[in-house]
Amino acid sequence: MKSTAYKGYQSFNYLESGVDYRSFELAAEIDRVRSRPVEVSKDQEERVQRLLTEHFAIALHDHCFIVPKDFGDLADYRRQGRDWTGYAGMARSGLDAVFDCLMDGTATITSKAGWKWDDIIYDLGMRLSDIAHQDFIIRGETVMDIKRAKANGQIAFIASLEAATPIENEVDRLDILYGLGIRSSGIAYSEANTLGSGLRESRDGGLTEFGRQAVRRMNKLGIAIDISHSGDQTSLDTIEASEKPIFITHAGARALWNTKRMALSASRPRPTRRSRRSTRGTRSRASWSTSSTAPISWASITLRSDRTRCSAITSASTTTSRSSSRSGPRTGSRPSKRSSSSTGSRIRRRHSRTSSAGW
Repeated sequence: MKSTAYKGYQSFNYLESGVDYRSFELAAEIDRVRSRPVEVSKDQEERVQRLLTEHFAIALHDHCFIVPKDFGDLADYRRQGRDWTGYAGMARSGLDAVFDCLMDGTATITSKAGWKWDDIIYDLGMRLSDIAHQDFIIRGETVMDIKRAKANGQIAFIASLEAATPIENEVDRLDILYGLGIRSSGIAYSEANTLGSGLRESRDGGLTEFGRQAVRRMNKLGIAIDISHSGDQTSLDTIEASEKPIFITHAGARALWNTKRMALSASRPRPTRRSRRSTRGTRSRASWSTSSTAPISWASITLRSDRTRCSAITSASTTTSRSSSRSGPRTGSRPSKRSSSSTGSRIRRRHSRTSSAGW
């Protein structure tokens, strides 16, 4: 296990339970689910430890909060807008940075439906307030923050959202989110919004004109775009509209599991003729940044930065999970080479300069 700077802090230690907030019995952070170590050779174990030491292990999608032991308490727990961060679990993760998507649509502080602007800001501010009272997790807003976290045995917390639903029709809200630390955002979750369609919709109208405006603004700000929950046409439109590479952080291949939740397969026709337009010549539009103070984005993570490659996908976490010294479920896995989605292959054609670690 990697050595860390964790000293035992638990969320909101600086407040008084029962006076400043309502207390809930929380689920166990460690060993809640029995670990099943995989037997590996000494050479394999040494390789895992070397990878974790020499390279950056970054989870592009996670929710590092703790939920109540009695899941029936979740609604009341969420309503007070105070999530407990799993510091002890994160200390055992082997990660150097994590894109944390907060409460997302379950931020039901003022609304049963979720995704309200006020609730998202409330949730983000509360999490960052807690993080400000300890020194193991640090705010990750630049590549330098990730480097600093690794050097000091810390973890960079990169605030993210799985949908841009809270901005409604206000594109300037993206600037506000960036200023508050958001570095990655989805287009739509399961339901459609003002930007485009989610994967639950029976008809996907694609990226809206406002959605294109939002994509351009996120490109300019340095907010990475994730289409894991977007509909097929909305995803393809986003890839075409974006001048920067996009994320598909938690979706598999539809060729292996035929469900809308998985990415569109190359063996299936693309939804519309418009999505087949050539991307020739678009690669030069991407602006690649390797500055240590650059905003966190796909380019700044997957390219070599000061001769240090940040392996910014969960392949590092997958490798770690094979180690006998690692407990708990793995964070994610690298897609099979057998499955080449049209979305994925299109990104690889447009942005061949990105590291293979990104897949």
